[in-house]
Parts: sequence; C-alpha cells; structure tokens
Amino acid sequence: MDTQTAAPFGTFCNLEHLFHAMAARGLDGIVATQPLNVYYLSRFNGIAHKSDEPRPYAVVISRHAPDHPILVIADYYLSTAAELAVPISDIRPFRAVMMPLDLPPAASDVDRFIHAGAASRPWIDAARAKYRFTMGEALADALGDLGLTQGRVGFDDLGFGHRLGLEGPEIADAYDAMMAAGRSKPRPRSACWNTRRGLTKPPSPALSRNGRRASPGAKWTAFTPVMCVIWVASSATRGRWSGAIRAAGIAPWC
Repeated sequence: MDTQTAAPFGTFCNLEHLFHAMAARGLDGIVATQPLNVYYLSRFNGIAHKSDEPRPYAVVISRHAPDHPILVIADYYLSTAAELAVPISDIRPFRAVMMPLDLPPAASDVDRFIHAGAASRPWIDAARAKYRFTMGEALADALGDLGLTQGRVGFDDLGFGHRLGLEGPEIADAYDAMMAAGRSKPRPRSACWNTRRGLTKPPSPALSRNGRRASPGAKWTAFTPVMCVIWVASSATRGRWSGAIRAAGIAPWC
C-alpha cells in the first residue's frame, strides 16, 4: 500500500463490532494504548519500546462521535504518522523524552520533529496548535473535545487510565472489548464473512470442495476443521513443513 494514501479509518479492525461491544458494556468512549490496538485502529506502528516502558501514543474514540477518532502521539512521531498516512486527521502531539528536560517547554518545540514532507500534510497546522507538554494534557483535551469528560470511558490498559487521575469520567476496563471486537477482522479472506449472519457469499473452491457445509449461512465452527486441513495440506505440498507443523500445533481442534 502506498504510504502516501491513507486507508479508511477502521480498515484493520471491525468498527461495527467494536461500537456494539462498547454499547453492550456501557462505554461512552475508549482510550487504546496497547501497541496492537493502536495499530488496528489507526495503522500507526511505532518503534519497539521496552516492555516496561510506557507507550507514548493512544487512540481515543467516542461511541457518540464515531467519525472523529483522535490519535495522541509523542512529538517525535509526527513525521512517522505523516509517512504512514494514518487514516486519522485529528492528531495531537505532546512533548516527550526527545526534548532536553533542562529546557523549559515551548510551543515551538514540535517544529523540530516535522520534516519538509510532513509539513505539507493538511492536518499538520492543527497538530501544531494542539501541541501539549504532557500526554495527560493531550488526552484530557481529546476527551474534552469528544464530550468524554463525563460518562464511562474504557481503557485497554486499566492501570494507565487510573494513573491519569481524571476527575470527570468513570474509568472502566476495555481490554476485552478491544480483543473481542476491535481486532476481529473476518477470516478467511476468500469468503465474505459476518459473525452474526455467517457466510454471506460463496466461499473459495477449496472450501466448497472439501466441506459441504461451506454454504451461505454456515457458521465459523463448521469451517474450522476444513480450514485446518486445507492449511496443513497446502503448506506440506509446497514444501513448507514448518508451516504445516505450526498450523497443526496451534489448531489442536482440527
């Protein structure tokens, strides 16, 4: 995919299921800070931080404003976001560890992290205007702009939510909502799948040939044994025995 072409918001996650899960759990919004959740929501993929290092990014979404996601990132990630062409136009940078701590913060600090290519992005001026000196301030502004200063806000890292010390909203756990819904893209790709209605169009020839249950309306549980057999056989016939062994190992229900 061309890095200059932004994929639509929600390309890599199932937003319909996510907002349904939020409503079922009484969540007005979600603040996602786990790296994979941030990637699935925004396509933003930061560098590999240490396991015990706080993640300097977050995606904030509101169930009541589904078309206005906000990406909060460290200032040194601005050019990265521009190159990745993330599908979120409201990006809020904050002053992070790349700036010397002995220098007083200034609004112009963010400019040193914007290269010439990133300066032409249509959202960059708004990002400059919303530059904050801490992640907490940037998140507080984002929550306020989305109307989430009250209500119930879920965090995929509940500890992080409590450490923010927010006074208005009720802090809730949203880890299961993100795992169960936000990262549940349909599989296999060769079939059009909907977890509520089942198969919505004819599957690939391989599935039709190997399982008579592969018909419109079939449920995922009916596909599991067939998919495992096809996966292992396909890997083995192409000489990819390691792939076949891994497939069998991670799919003991085959």
